[in-house]
Amino acid sequence: MEYEWEPASAEADHPKLVAVARFRDLEQATIARGLLQSAGIDCFLADENMVRMDWFWSNMIGNMRLLVREEDAEAATEILAQPIPQTFPTGEGGEPFKQPKCPKCGSLDIQFEGWDRGASLTTAYVLAPLPIRRDAWKCNACGARWQEVPD
Repeated sequence: MEYEWEPASAEADHPKLVAVARFRDLEQATIARGLLQSAGIDCFLADENMVRMDWFWSNMIGNMRLLVREEDAEAATEILAQPIPQTFPTGEGGEPFKQPKCPKCGSLDIQFEGWDRGASLTTAYVLAPLPIRRDAWKCNACGARWQEVPD
């Protein structure tokens, strides 16, 4: 069986890449990458594997960079700058999901803290690593913390 091949050109075409965002934490970086990929924009996280090996390196290397092609940079920046939606559809005919808000400032930029990392690390130093549940919400805008009371 004979194969036909063509020699590669002297210089390969490499797209010019631009960093549209920097992330210290892997969770935020993968969400941003997913947003861009779902919009059809090719992108990747530079230094992702370095941070996966040891997240302490993130600050030292200047955090992970979300890279896109130069021609996609403006569209990517617009997508990443979009506000958090207050509601979004959950499926066929169902009621839309209503995004929880901070009771203090009304911000949608909140996160659920299931485990108390600081207390767990303290117990690891003193005794043994014991996971301690916090089950609280935290507002990233004003720093408020609260627990959700079931109806």
